Amino acid sequence: MSRSSSWVLNRAPGRPQWPPSAGDDHVSALLQRREEIRTQGDSRHLKNARCVSEIGLVASRDYVAKNRLIAKGLMQAYLEAIRDIKKNKEATLKVMAKYLRMELGSNRDILIDAYDEAIASDELERKPYPNRDGMRLAVELIAKQRNISPIPAIDNFIDTSLLEELDRSGFIDQLYR
Repeated sequence: MSRSSSWVLNRAPGRPQWPPSAGDDHVSALLQRREEIRTQGDSRHLKNARCVSEIGLVASRDYVAKNRLIAKGLMQAYLEAIRDIKKNKEATLKVMAKYLRMELGSNRDILIDAYDEAIASDELERKPYPNRDGMRLAVELIAKQRNISPIPAIDNFIDTSLLEELDRSGFIDQLYR
């Protein structure tokens, strides 16, 4: 799985939604998730589930065609943010604590576990190419739900040209030197 990784598994009935909504007890949810991971094993091996909750950028082909420089700048900023998150653990922990509304000092172990699972473990990839198998699964599920036949090709939904351009230019590799 990747990026926002195993939290997709919380969509099953009877399990808490991730991320918890504003009124939920974040600490309890994180403790419960931590215990589930320890008792059920590492969920990162469920590769096809990763696209369901994956972090990514979405734009229409028309917008990218008309505003390619802006879209490229946004992609560069996104890649730089991934680098910063991966390279600055302490600042990332502070941001996680802020947006999860948790006190960093008393919840540090929980936040570190979440960081280690979702970020340090390469779940948040340096080169965030979409998972084609996971995307195919998502398109098939949506097509079945909406009675769409034939199932559309996933290439109708994926355009990695900006990411490929930045990858070929060495931009991404340069971020980690």
